[in-house]
Parts: sequence; structure tokens; C-alpha cells
Amino acid sequence: MQNQYSPAFLSSQPELDLCNELGVAFLSWSPLGGTKSAADLGTMFAPLQQVADAHGESPQVANLAWHLAASPQVNPIPGPSRPESIRDSVRAADLTLTAEELDTLAEAVKPKPVNA
Repeated sequence: MQNQYSPAFLSSQPELDLCNELGVAFLSWSPLGGTKSAADLGTMFAPLQQVADAHGESPQVANLAWHLAASPQVNPIPGPSRPESIRDSVRAADLTLTAEELDTLAEAVKPKPVNA
């Protein structure tokens, strides 16, 4: 299954849950939020920047590591266009986030309730 999935776009969570249940690959496209927002990941999601800083990495690397930690079914498609971005994407596979960091990021990206 291929769906958009990023900290800013979590509406595909039900599909990811089903992929987990069925053991089907989930290809997350635009995991960095699109080319315009990829550079702003650390600003838009401050905990992502904090986790990245703790590991000496960019927020983009931390974000891809978060994707990979979300499920063994997740295969992010970052769509890098520069050699540096390709190297960043590869480093994410070696970045292991702690349970506390994953909890912090889950809380940071959780949709906020709309006040009526």
C-alpha cells in the first residue's frame, strides 16, 4: 500500500494499522512533508529537532528513523534530489530511537483536538 504519511499528515494511520495486521508493506510517500516543508521539520515539530540534536543528526534523518520505527511494514519514500539528501536517508536506517524519544515524537505529531 502506498499512502502519504508524515508528521503533518497522519490520516493514513488506519491504513498503516491494517498493513501491520496483514503483514503488508506500507510505502509512505512524502514522509518529510513535501519539498516546501521538509526544510522546516525541526521548526514545525520542535521535539523532532530535539531528538535530532541528541543524535547529532538533522530533523529529516530523525523523522525517517521515526517512520522506520513506526512499524516493520513502513518503507518511507523520501524522494531525495541531492546526493546529501540520499546520504541522510541512508543514515536514518542506522538511527535507533529510544522508547522515550518515540513517545515524545508520538505526542508531538498527535493531531490536536479542535475546540468547538
